[in-house]
Amino acid sequence: MKRTTKRYVITTSGLNCYKYRVMSDGGDWVQYLKNPILLWMHQRAFSNDKSQILPPGCAVDIQLNGDEWSCYLEFDENDPFAMQLYNKYEAGILNMVSLGAIPLEWTEDPSMMLPGQTGPTITKWKVTDISCVDIGGNDDACACQLYGHDEKRIELSGLDKEGFIKLFNSLQQIKNDDNDNMKLIQLTGAALNGILLSLKLDETATEVQVQKAVADMIQLNASQATDINTLKSDKKLLQDEVKQLKTDQDEAKVIKLADDHKNKYLPGQREKYIRLAKADFDGTKELLEGMPVLETVEEKLNSASGNDATEVKELIKLSYDDLWKTGKLERLQKLDQQAYLDKRAEKFPVKTDKK
Repeated sequence: MKRTTKRYVITTSGLNCYKYRVMSDGGDWVQYLKNPILLWMHQRAFSNDKSQILPPGCAVDIQLNGDEWSCYLEFDENDPFAMQLYNKYEAGILNMVSLGAIPLEWTEDPSMMLPGQTGPTITKWKVTDISCVDIGGNDDACACQLYGHDEKRIELSGLDKEGFIKLFNSLQQIKNDDNDNMKLIQLTGAALNGILLSLKLDETATEVQVQKAVADMIQLNASQATDINTLKSDKKLLQDEVKQLKTDQDEAKVIKLADDHKNKYLPGQREKYIRLAKADFDGTKELLEGMPVLETVEEKLNSASGNDATEVKELIKLSYDDLWKTGKLERLQKLDQQAYLDKRAEKFPVKTDKK
């Protein structure tokens, strides 16, 4: 036997190309280690046909380091094909091996799912073989060929989520070669009783009744998935409508605030206060409410005229001499020329010039 000079990864708990994963700590290696067979592409020879490939060697020194199962490969030196494989591995042309296993326990618990995972997480499994492969099934260099309890290979390529449901419920519908009728894998004991209980059937249920119950369950799952997607879509539409309504209400609220206080700022400043209110409504409201009302030009003129008239009335009460002594004579002349002339005429009654 000729051993490779480096170890090869058998399996990890990572996600493989079929979108399910195998937990590294759930392996049962007891039986396999009694006969650590190494295959090529998981092929077994079932007849004397010379075209069939006999096992080229064994997997040895199998170890678990952290999350990674690995081994060395030993090839039969008396088998030309085995030595071809050995040379390919030593040259670095082939670098991957693949686990062959029978799933014993699995879960669809979301907490056990990795991003992108659509298949279940296999938590317990029994090793059947390790195989040389040309292309592995995940980035850790390991595929995982699954077998049914009859040790027949399960073809995983093309399986969608519904296919995994059938596979991992131990109810697998197998299409006959002759027609489209389906037959049920025979189950007994606790497995059968558990399935019948899940399907709400008793132990006297016929194969046809079980098939119908399974079909109904799958249809119900599909219908519920459609309903859930519809509800999610309706929910998003409602959320968008509520969001838009709130936006419209906020817009109207901001505009009303600016317009209610338009007598406190110049006309060209309206958009500025609208922008401020959108960013900080409460702060802008407090600012506007604290601002004084702006007087119009007319109000300012009227106010000024009113003040002047009041001042003239007070000045007229004083005599010419008092106005002269207090320096208010010129003020009276400026505010009311006629009142000034009248005061001067009182002071100088003989020759008063009223030009």
